[in-house]
Amino acid sequence: MGKPGSMVIMCTDGLANTGFGALDNDIEVSKATELYKKIGEEANKKGVIINAITIKGEECNVLTLGSLADITHGKIIRVNPLNIQDDFANVLKD
Repeated sequence: MGKPGSMVIMCTDGLANTGFGALDNDIEVSKATELYKKIGEEANKKGVIINAITIKGEECNVLTLGSLADITHGKIIRVNPLNIQDDFANVLKD
């Protein structure tokens, strides 16, 4: 359980292609969209902010995975693989 003001930083390539929350086909996307919405709503109720970090240039389902950040008032951050150390430092600073 998160305490009010807790934060989760979710680092993802955005492909969620196997198992729980997979986004490989239309049926899975529909199920996953609902799953991520429920996770976001539960986190929001508990005061947990979810920030989603993805890699620029990678195929990423930001619309679905980003719902976690949207619902919890977090951020969606795309980091450049060539500047990943600086980008992560800025995320942690914020």
